[in-house]
Amino acid sequence: ETYEHAWFALTGKKAATTGRRNTRLISISLIILIIAVGLFPVRLSVMAPMQVIPQDPYVLTAPIDGVIKSIAVAPNTNINANTPLVIFEDLKLRNESTLAEQELAVAQARLSRVNSSIFSDADVAYELPIARAELNLAEVRSRYTQELLSQTQVTSPVAGLVTYTDRKDWEGRAVQVGEQILQVANPLRVQFGIDLPTGDLIELEAGADISIYLDSAPLGGYEASLKSISHTPAATESNITSYRIIAEPSSLSGEQNGLDVVTDIPRIGARGTARLYGKQVTLAYQLLRRPIAVVRQYLGV
Repeated sequence: ETYEHAWFALTGKKAATTGRRNTRLISISLIILIIAVGLFPVRLSVMAPMQVIPQDPYVLTAPIDGVIKSIAVAPNTNINANTPLVIFEDLKLRNESTLAEQELAVAQARLSRVNSSIFSDADVAYELPIARAELNLAEVRSRYTQELLSQTQVTSPVAGLVTYTDRKDWEGRAVQVGEQILQVANPLRVQFGIDLPTGDLIELEAGADISIYLDSAPLGGYEASLKSISHTPAATESNITSYRIIAEPSSLSGEQNGLDVVTDIPRIGARGTARLYGKQVTLAYQLLRRPIAVVRQYLGV
């Protein structure tokens, strides 16, 4: 009240009234400006972690049940075709192969004895079908053990970059048939694997625009387009339920005049962040979408 009395004494009541009107006008203008900015159209977008993955790699899986003795090449090594990759422990298979060969020799000797005894003893003719069946069985088992023994050393049918975690993770480890061990990929053919959390899922169409930002190059980025998205979410390594999205680069070229040429292609395994774009929405919806979703989940409305 004292401040108001002094203000009126110095400026007069009219100036104070004018100040209130100006303040009210500024407040109304700010409210209108905020509403206008909130209604500004933008593309709905979300951020998600990303990793550079190979496109159509050769996946090497365990051909037999066994223990990995050694991996012949180190991770991130370029190899040629027919290069040995994985060597399995073969002690048991070598012994089984030796026994199968001996059983085959015994079956052959028995069939030969039966054939030579038929002319002198007619009763031996009844043993001929059994001897032939035993010989066929021994041959099948011998071929089977030889085939298993030949698969204890696995080679790569293609040339490329070998990618897997670490030798210590696999050497001495028992694996089953079909279990993935490593990949051999063309470093010039890459794509982007994106894990989009279920809480950030937006409506995405095939070919939707995606911007890629690598952790190793924060000032530069790549343009990509959506190739596929998983139908159901799954838990990632970080134990976050996410949809798996595959994006194809749209600004890379790994071939020129029939020759492979490296043109700023990101390294396989590099990580970063992807921004996925959806339909047009207002800026207010873009900013308040997540808070509104959290409030709805908390209040159950």
